[in-house]
Amino acid sequence: MSTWLQALHINGGVLVAFAVFFIIVEIIKGIGTLWGFIAPRFLGIKTTIYNKKEIEKLTVENNKMIREYMESQDKINESVNNRLDNIENMFTKLSNNVISVKLDQSKEIVTDFASGVASGRNYTKEQYVNVMNVYHEYIKYRNDLIDSGQINNEVETDNDIIEISYRIIKTNFEKNLMSSGFIGHEFENKA
Repeated sequence: MSTWLQALHINGGVLVAFAVFFIIVEIIKGIGTLWGFIAPRFLGIKTTIYNKKEIEKLTVENNKMIREYMESQDKINESVNNRLDNIENMFTKLSNNVISVKLDQSKEIVTDFASGVASGRNYTKEQYVNVMNVYHEYIKYRNDLIDSGQINNEVETDNDIIEISYRIIKTNFEKNLMSSGFIGHEFENKA
């Protein structure tokens, strides 16, 4: 064997050094494997106690964070609820304004038409029918609002004015029906 080593020009000391190196590596691997098996058994007690304390500490911290989060959510919810209440109040005011405008417009259409009729102005049958429909919608809408409690029945004078206006319109409409006194009727009768 020494001739073979001599042919490769390897010194015996180098060969022994390599052998010792590989033996040491194998011993270290064995110790590592043994340590991996034994260490958890001996250190397991210590780590379990440490883990319980760490878990308790984390639980306390988590509970604190959850409490803080819940408090912040309560503040946010309160703020959102306040904003929703403000929006609801604004919507109610806007709705009441729309109701008021719609009722006022309907009342104005009926009273203006009645004023024209009372002053002798002539209208078509369709104009009479349209204004009477506006009156009926006004009454229905107003009664629905009174029944639902959105408005109260305090505006009796307004109601009296629109009732008087409607009677003027209805009376004149019936009179024109009997005498064919509507604008445009003279052409229908001749044809």
